[in-house]
Amino acid sequence: GHSMGGFGTYFLGQKYNDIWAAIAPMSGTLPGYASELDRLTKLPIMVSAGSTETATVEAAKAQVDTMKKMAMTATYVEIEGGTHLSMISPTVPQIFEFFTKHKKR
Repeated sequence: GHSMGGFGTYFLGQKYNDIWAAIAPMSGTLPGYASELDRLTKLPIMVSAGSTETATVEAAKAQVDTMKKMAMTATYVEIEGGTHLSMISPTVPQIFEFFTKHKKR
């Protein structure tokens, strides 16, 4: 999910963490992320943002750092020169590759 859909990705990932193989929020970070990750610890997550989204990039990097400290499978992708919208197209193939590596068993 992108932007508000990224928030929705986190919401649905937490609510239905037993049915997803992985999630990939784009340009959306989880408010209060450190306290909200407990239900996502077993779910691989790819977080992405465009490099021009300064606040989002900062929050996303901090979020992924926290995930890694929690021993979560977390990947961060930053699209160089990407804006809130232009980052979508180059990110989608990377998301499909990420999902291919993290299939539900």
